[in-house]
Amino acid sequence: DALVVIGGDRSIAKLKNNLNTGRIIRNMVDGYKPVVLFGAASELLAQAGREPAPHVLAIANTSAESSDVWTAEALDH
Repeated sequence: DALVVIGGDRSIAKLKNNLNTGRIIRNMVDGYKPVVLFGAASELLAQAGREPAPHVLAIANTSAESSDVWTAEALDH
């Protein structure tokens, strides 16, 4: 199992108002499942009361320049 959430202001606003979002994120993080949050989706991690961990990537900038950095970090883990 893995969780990938792609950013988008409108979508993330809807997820923030969904009571199940925090529960799902907490269960994935606490269960050491891979979690990748792009752009504004990284705000969901804080809302769920969790912080980035080795199995959690919160990528605020999704530009081409930053993709090489987070890809290298993910491969190191």
